[in-house]
Amino acid sequence: MRADLPDEGDVPPDGHPDRRDDQSAGDRSARSSGTEAETRTRQECYDALRVADATQQSATARQITAEEQEASDEWNEKVTESRWMWTEYQRKWPPSERASTDKPADPPGSWHGEGNRALDRTANERVEAACDTIADREREKITPAMHAVESQDPDRHLVGLDDRLKGRDRIKEKVYDTVQERDRSPEDAVSLIPDTIRYTFQYRESRY
Repeated sequence: MRADLPDEGDVPPDGHPDRRDDQSAGDRSARSSGTEAETRTRQECYDALRVADATQQSATARQITAEEQEASDEWNEKVTESRWMWTEYQRKWPPSERASTDKPADPPGSWHGEGNRALDRTANERVEAACDTIADREREKITPAMHAVESQDPDRHLVGLDDRLKGRDRIKEKVYDTVQERDRSPEDAVSLIPDTIRYTFQYRESRY
């Protein structure tokens, strides 16, 4: 004696005069399971899954590339705008027409900056010597080491190298302030400036 399947009572047994040609045991099986039978082989299923995964990865890669391109375009646009602003500034106020911070009465070899900042000849020479030492270390050791770090990652790039050394006038301004406020020597004042040499690494946004 066998158990009745759902709706099986509605289908006449084989050989019954009321049984139609489109009624079969397969119909009962499909109806009872509620799903279509898998006709593909295991290898065909695996291949289809692999193709779908590759398609998804390709779409993700295209999206990342588009986002990176958009970020790059935005950066280039800002750089172009900044260069235009600097060009306009130079056009409107050429160097020859800008007010000089040097005073005719300044002793030879001394330095005079903004806000009545000034270094006498001896202090200025000591600061210049300290700046020369910094420049030598940057050129001979530090920048080559930074290039070595850059080369270890294809997505890492040094940018803004032209500005890696702080301007000497800016250094002297800070030296003057430190000497006045802390009573330090010019050499000590230079050593307290944290960004006499500075570097910037740029990464792709997706790898940052």
